Amino acid sequence: MNISENKLIKIAIIGPECSGKTSLANALANSFDNSLYIPEFARIYANNHKRDLTFDDIWPIALGQIDLEKKHLDQYLNQDLGNFLNNKNNIYIFHDTTLINTRMYAKLLYNKKFNKLDALSREKNYDFYFLLDYKDIIWQPEKFQRGYSDQRKLQDQELRHILQEDRVDYFNISGDLGSRMEIISNIISDIISDITPNK
Repeated sequence: MNISENKLIKIAIIGPECSGKTSLANALANSFDNSLYIPEFARIYANNHKRDLTFDDIWPIALGQIDLEKKHLDQYLNQDLGNFLNNKNNIYIFHDTTLINTRMYAKLLYNKKFNKLDALSREKNYDFYFLLDYKDIIWQPEKFQRGYSDQRKLQDQELRHILQEDRVDYFNISGDLGSRMEIISNIISDIISDITPNK
């Protein structure tokens, strides 16, 4: 596990649609001290445009996700810059979805290889990757955001393919919200404590 040296601990919450990413990322951010929640830009984008998305929306969504991450982090650091500069505590950044999910949708929905998106995604490194089990949650449609049938098995397979292709180590996470939070909190705490020198 390659933990950030600058004490920004970046956590990627990924998974098929309707697998609990948003609820989990929000809950984790609320449970960790010095934490930040980064929302999914694709949902914001879809709600703003109020139409079904097309392949031409993939790149604007990818760039929008990166810009949203930067804005949230800049705002957070501006509010608590002294604490960060004094290097007193880690800052935990919980990402509700990443460009890995965007790549998955590009492949499954449009059957197209998007080399620029793949390259941009690989530039975004996270300290922890948690892949959520979709089978714990009942699929529900979401206007402008999801398809008209449950495609989560295919999405899960493609996400695993991308992670394997990029040689990314990740944790499989299942169970209800409470169980997921406990498992992830323990994994993060155990690894962080193992690499943190005694003071």
